[in-house]
Amino acid sequence: MKIAFIVNPKSGKAGKNNEILKIVREFTRGRGLDANIFVTKHKGHPNRLAEDAKLAGFKRIIVVGGDGTINEVANAIVGSEIEIGIVPCGSGNGLARHLNIPLDVDRALNIATGCSIEHIDCGKVGDRCFFNVMGIGIDAAICRSFENSNRGLFSYIKAGLVTFNRYKTNIYKIVVDGKSTRNELCMIAIANSSQYGNSAYIAPSASVRDGIFRMVYLNKPSWLRLLLLAYRLFFQTIERANFVTSLDAKSILVSSNDSFLFHLDGEIQPATTHLEISLIPSCLRVVSNGESF
Repeated sequence: MKIAFIVNPKSGKAGKNNEILKIVREFTRGRGLDANIFVTKHKGHPNRLAEDAKLAGFKRIIVVGGDGTINEVANAIVGSEIEIGIVPCGSGNGLARHLNIPLDVDRALNIATGCSIEHIDCGKVGDRCFFNVMGIGIDAAICRSFENSNRGLFSYIKAGLVTFNRYKTNIYKIVVDGKSTRNELCMIAIANSSQYGNSAYIAPSASVRDGIFRMVYLNKPSWLRLLLLAYRLFFQTIERANFVTSLDAKSILVSSNDSFLFHLDGEIQPATTHLEISLIPSCLRVVSNGESF
């Protein structure tokens, strides 16, 4: 099989992945793989590399990076017969954690070059897909703040606290599978998988193989409830909180009189006043570890 490795050496914490390219090269040589290694240079480059790999006839693309790099590559090959392998090296690694792919590079490389393939769902917004979680409101604002900081869980928490202190809610009209509501909300999360990353579970019951989203939204909580929310995120109990609304959905419309930020798998998108979100079942071929997820 002809394999392309797309490596983002800047994923994750600064300096963490300095040796990642060397490890990948040694792995491909040691296994005698028919592989080409491509290194990303800037945002948008992983998508272009994946498009080129698709045209060149590669049957599998292995992404060495975080959720943003995975998103760019997967957007280039979604709906095709090309398989995607994942070697998680990002700051959160939400999709990899959901898929039970180990964070250890050697173990992940072994899985990514294996034979077990699963089909997973994706969400679509306009011409872009997401595979893990998309968010509207404060979590998008946190992602924007986080983009310009050092990577890692501590930096994400710090960005979250600063953003929460000054964030203003928005009034949204939400239509879920034809049923309309209007609410003043702090956040709307639309989950294809269960967590943002770092084991912070925004939708513990979500699955990438069930043909539905798990939608979670909430008003701006008090500081006390924010602490409770953080606790529930990491102990997989957020859906039990009485100040959180959680429901299943296949088709979602979100609109507001005021523009709002949103992100796809942690990647900030241009502000808008209207979004249509749909689910595409079983559209991405992922190399798995052979276990259930």
